Amino acid sequence: MNRIPSYLFACLLLLPLAGWSAVADGLLLSGFESPGEWVLEGRKTTEPFTLETSPAKVKEGRSSAKWSQLDYNKWTRLAKVPADWSAYEAVSLWIYAEKANGQQINFSVGSPSPESEQGYYLYSVKVDWTGWRQLVLPFSRFKSPRKTAGWSKIASFKITAGGWGAEPLPDTVLYLDDLRLLRR
Repeated sequence: MNRIPSYLFACLLLLPLAGWSAVADGLLLSGFESPGEWVLEGRKTTEPFTLETSPAKVKEGRSSAKWSQLDYNKWTRLAKVPADWSAYEAVSLWIYAEKANGQQINFSVGSPSPESEQGYYLYSVKVDWTGWRQLVLPFSRFKSPRKTAGWSKIASFKITAGGWGAEPLPDTVLYLDDLRLLRR
């Protein structure tokens, strides 16, 4: 009989307490199920999203996150992220777009290094669809504008509608669900 070492078993039990859950195809970072998972950058007391429970706007679980009023809610940050992403190869996220308006969305993964405290990886997409779409963002396709410490030293994860050429469009309404890291 195969046995799981007790320390590994304990780590798996503690994952949900940290806000993450291990699944066969990766690590769930956010199901957008509860307040406090995300914060507005620079406004720690304000929620960037509203919870949506309409079945047509939920991909997984009980709710998704409605992201609108991007002029005010343009810089969002996941409150807690695991530090080591080296066992994974991509970020996956489901997005429902009410309108294919060309809104640019940026995904920024902070990885400060000794050479650059502002080291990060960047991936951008344009909203050119309506309805649900699964975005799979391979790490190999992220740009690294500043020196990073690598995927084993992650400090933050942000989704933005500002910066790097993006400007919030007033008619953008998106629903986000099931953000996870995908295994190699």
